[in-house]
Amino acid sequence: MKASGQVGLNKPYRAPVYRNYLECIQGLYKQGLLGFYKGNGVRCAHVFLYQMFRNDVQGQLDWGNNIFKRNSFFRDFAAATAAGIFLHPLHLVEARLILQNRLPNFSSYKSIWSLFMSSYREMLKGITAHIPRSFLISLTGFNYFSSVNIYTYLVQNLFFHSLAYPILTIQRRLECQTTARAGMLPLRYMGIIHCLGLMWREEGVKGLYRGYLAYLVATSVLVTLVPVTAELLMLKTPYYGNYEDTDELYKEVMKKNNSRHNNTTQNK
Repeated sequence: MKASGQVGLNKPYRAPVYRNYLECIQGLYKQGLLGFYKGNGVRCAHVFLYQMFRNDVQGQLDWGNNIFKRNSFFRDFAAATAAGIFLHPLHLVEARLILQNRLPNFSSYKSIWSLFMSSYREMLKGITAHIPRSFLISLTGFNYFSSVNIYTYLVQNLFFHSLAYPILTIQRRLECQTTARAGMLPLRYMGIIHCLGLMWREEGVKGLYRGYLAYLVATSVLVTLVPVTAELLMLKTPYYGNYEDTDELYKEVMKKNNSRHNNTTQNK
């Protein structure tokens, strides 16, 4: 599919290579094991750095008598948005590496370095989509159920991730449109609203939620196994000690965090 270079005048993107999950799996299988994991290294780095950066910003905003201290939603929203914007180049690189999986021998970008060198001027494409997406995902911080357990936590997270998924689809389209390399998307979308309008008219809800099932499974694993694993590891960590339940662990964590904050304040 060749781009004309005129925004909005190209033919709609139909993703003709894969019509369903079976065709996608068969196509990737022909590329070998790397077909399923192209871009995975960047993805892992992005997830790790995002969580670390987000948690650090949340910690910085959780002190004092300000709007972030009084309202956890604003704190989570600000932290998620800051982390998303700061690490956006990794998000774009990940999107382009994944898209080229449908090309024989990954012929668009031979390496992450070649991607950066050929596309460094385009690293900010789709960056504003982090704002509405972070807003929706930050809504998971409220208590919508009378009791909180692993099941309500999972339902709550998946619901708001599902609401935010069309924004992720739009962001991927914006990130992957370029004339610099063959195999990427043509220049059709001028921004989030323009992309949403075109996709709604040309592809409908199905286009906005393309690939949603695979995303749902991956997100379910991420939002359940990661917190549970981290909690189990912390129960036996040398730093906090050995605890019989998570309530004791939580109290000890808060005690140590408050102690570190008081020491920092006194040093200043």
